Order: sequence, then structure tokens, then C-alpha cells
Amino acid sequence: MVVIAGTLTTAAALSEITYHLLRQPDELKTLKDELAKAIPDPTALQDAVKLEQLPYLTGVIKEGLRLSSGISTRLQRIATDETLIYTAKARSNDKKRVSEKQYVLRPGIPLSMTGLLIHHSPTYFEDPMTFRPQRWLDNPSLDNYLVPFSSRHQSLCRHQPRVCGAVCHDCDRVQPVWEPRGALSEGQGIPGAV
Repeated sequence: MVVIAGTLTTAAALSEITYHLLRQPDELKTLKDELAKAIPDPTALQDAVKLEQLPYLTGVIKEGLRLSSGISTRLQRIATDETLIYTAKARSNDKKRVSEKQYVLRPGIPLSMTGLLIHHSPTYFEDPMTFRPQRWLDNPSLDNYLVPFSSRHQSLCRHQPRVCGAVCHDCDRVQPVWEPRGALSEGQGIPGAV
């Protein structure tokens, strides 16, 4: 497992990037132009810090990570000692009315989200199935919604409670399911995704 960790997700992201760049020659040209300008001598070893500062290359990588979905499983958390209230909103078929339904989650009930739902949501990404690296340059706040490896869950939960599926007032108390704190008591909830 240690040998595989990180290799499949990297390969998937690179495959996604390659596919889209070959299908969209204008995007490829923009990337090549940025790289040619930043790397006058392609035979010389490049400074990684300098490459990390290239805006379009960074946008290409983020877009590849967003579309390739590094982790496809749900990212589970348990609020160990607080009641969470989740308000689901749904639009009617004519998109004129919005209905709401509240769910009350007692302490200890697991809740979860998946990065795939965020990455492919038009709520956060306009035209979400289109490969558009420029979106990252035009709107730096999109970084808040890039969660291919679960690294920003606490931030998302704190600032965008709809993303993690619960209205959390104190996310520091929302713990990953695999931590021993907050074990479920009998009758307190059903383990699994909410």
C-alpha cells in the first residue's frame, strides 16, 4: 500500500490533464507559452519554487486534480458532543420555488461528504465538467473548494457549512470518524454516511 499511495492519484490527474490539453489546443498553447517564457533553457534543471509560482501551470494542475477526484470515498466526521442542524434546500422543477427541510443530527452521528460532489457542483464551479484552468486565475477563492485529498475539510466546514452537510458552529469539535473520541453509544446513531 505504501508503494501505491500517491501514485494512482498522480497518474489519474496527469492523465486527465493530458487528455484535456490535447483536446483543447488553445489551453495547451497557453501553458506552453508560459513554460517557454519561464524556462529559457529547457535542458537546465529548474527550480521547483519558481515552477510553483507559474499561475497558468498551477491552474492546469488544480483543474486536473478537481476533475480527476483524488479520493472518491466519503470524508467522514463525527460531532462528538453537539447537535448539528442540516438544512437541505431543493428547487422546484420550474426553479421558482425553494423548499427547505431540516434534519437534526444528535451528537455522535457520523456525517460525510465527498469531494466529487463539490468538484462537480455548479454551485462552486461554473460549467463544472469543462476543463478551464483560467478559472483558478480569475477566482482565487475557488481554492476553498478544492478538496481532492480531504485537506481542506475543516476549513470548508467552518466557512461553507453547506459543503460538509451540517451547520456547525464550532467545527474544532468535529472529529474524524477514525479517532477514538466520540464513540457511538447504543441507540445513539447508525454508523455510516448521513
